[in-house]
Amino acid sequence: MKFALSYTISLLSLFCCDAALAQTESIKSRPEPTIRGVDDIAALVQHLSGPADKKSEFETTAEFEARRKQLLQENSRSFTFVIGIWDGDLAYDADSGLMLVMPHLHYDYFNFNRTLTLWAQTITTRQYAADGSNALGISRRIAVGERSEYGVAVAEASPLFRFLDDKDKFNLLVSQLPKRRWSFPIEVSAARLLKPFIRIAITGTVDGLDVYKESLHTSATMTSPVEDTLNKYYVGMSINELRVLDSRTGDTIAKFDQPPTAQ
Repeated sequence: MKFALSYTISLLSLFCCDAALAQTESIKSRPEPTIRGVDDIAALVQHLSGPADKKSEFETTAEFEARRKQLLQENSRSFTFVIGIWDGDLAYDADSGLMLVMPHLHYDYFNFNRTLTLWAQTITTRQYAADGSNALGISRRIAVGERSEYGVAVAEASPLFRFLDDKDKFNLLVSQLPKRRWSFPIEVSAARLLKPFIRIAITGTVDGLDVYKESLHTSATMTSPVEDTLNKYYVGMSINELRVLDSRTGDTIAKFDQPPTAQ
């Protein structure tokens, strides 16, 4: 049985908060933001969402549109973002001597529009503990957290994902995706050593200035004493290249500019 909780904030050590919030963490890994040669997607979101892209009451429409044009020109270059790795995104086939690569595709709904997305990283922005109680007067300690999730909203014209047909776009489940992967040859002993350090990156151009935003809130219950808010920020992007990187050096191990082949 679930109980609605109201709570008052009180401080607790981050260790206790971490232990409780861990119940809500997904299987997503968190890529390092310091790999050489890649861009910071969180910094780009902040730049596009900042005051420079909002019309001031003290400027004319013409001045505002001129600033938007300037902002668009500043972000017209090619960007490279490291995306998150899920279980199954990387697999080594010892029989063929190939490392198989397929980033985790997902559909999100932004403004009621179905959008193909790639997750990049999740950052915890706030966490603390609170005393909660329900209508029956039962009290319990709960963990309260807030996270920011960043990723890419894949433009329909992205060359790398043209292998998805209309059926896939309307019923996109991981188990129902076409059995296609990118691959590159690598000797088995080298693959065993390298795989833990492999990161997947995508390269392309930003599709306009808009940032897709969504906020998801999970209330605490007596059986699950975790209050969680997930703020999602996704940048529209036309993707033209996928790269496989060594996170230790930033070196490119393999790169692909064509859709994956059937396996």
